Amino acid sequence: MSNWSIESLNPNQRKIVDHKSGPALVIAGAGSGKTRVITHRVAQLIHSGIPASSILLLTFTNKAANEIAQRVGRALKNSTEQQKIIHGTFHSVGSRFLRRNAKLLNYKNNFSILDSSDSRDLIKASLAETIGKPGKYFPKAAVLQNIFSLSFNRFCTQQMILDSAYHERNFHLEQL
Repeated sequence: MSNWSIESLNPNQRKIVDHKSGPALVIAGAGSGKTRVITHRVAQLIHSGIPASSILLLTFTNKAANEIAQRVGRALKNSTEQQKIIHGTFHSVGSRFLRRNAKLLNYKNNFSILDSSDSRDLIKASLAETIGKPGKYFPKAAVLQNIFSLSFNRFCTQQMILDSAYHERNFHLEQL
């Protein structure tokens, strides 16, 4: 790590860089040196013999992940190693992983991932196509979206969600 010295880090930052076993989670406020610490940590791991391809670097923005990977390349004076780091946002890395392994799930790798707004629009379109204009007591698309999400995430039926999380609401179940 010839470009940067660990001596420039404060004691808490050094602790993170020197952490030896298992993953490290870095949570700190803006301007606290997270990028510098993570860069040093990744460079230290690679310098100590950990293959760059076995390092998973997740951040909240692709810009931050790319910046850290570039800084690691500069720190190691080896631009090829930084290209092997698996890096990106939680969503982008997850999407890449799913696309690479789609065949294992019997999916094609050209699937779409809907954001919340797209999902609501799809629910509205499905409702319009199947039942026309819902009655005034029919749940809004956002409520249905929440029911579907809870059902999927809790591995249970929509009826179970209605009975537990929405029991106090009068949904006029015959409309559902």
